[in-house]
Amino acid sequence: MSRVVNLQTIYAEGGTIYEENKFLLNPSSNCKIVSIKTDRTCAECSCTLEKGTRCYTFNPKGRGRSWVCFSCIPEPNVAETRKIGERFGHGVDTALAYYSHEVDSWGRHKRFSDLDVMEECSYDGTREDAIWASMPNEY
Repeated sequence: MSRVVNLQTIYAEGGTIYEENKFLLNPSSNCKIVSIKTDRTCAECSCTLEKGTRCYTFNPKGRGRSWVCFSCIPEPNVAETRKIGERFGHGVDTALAYYSHEVDSWGRHKRFSDLDVMEECSYDGTREDAIWASMPNEY
C-alpha cells in the first residue's frame, strides 16, 4: 500500500477548469516528514534541501534513504489548486480544452506556465476545436 496518496478533484468553475490535489500521508518508518539535519539533495528535482527545512523522507527496503522536497510532493493535508484548462459553451454544447493531457507521476496536469512552445501550439489548436464544438449546430 502506498504511504503518500493524492486525492484529486477536477472541476469547472465559469470558463475555467481547475484541479485540486490534496496529498495524504500514512507515516511509517519508511515514509515520513522530517527536519533535515544536514544539507541533502531532492531525489525528484535534484534541488538542494538546506539544513533545518522540512521534507519527505523515503527508505524503501533494499534501497537507500531519499529525500523529496515539498515542491515535488506538496505537504500533506494542504490542498493545492491549479488552473489546468478552459471550458467553452453551455449545457449540452460544452467542450473542454486542457492545457496539456500530460500528467506527472502524481497525476497532476500541467499549468499553462509549464507548457513548452510545441505544447502551446497544440493547446491553441485544441482550444479552437473546443470553441467550434461548443457552438450550436446552426452555425
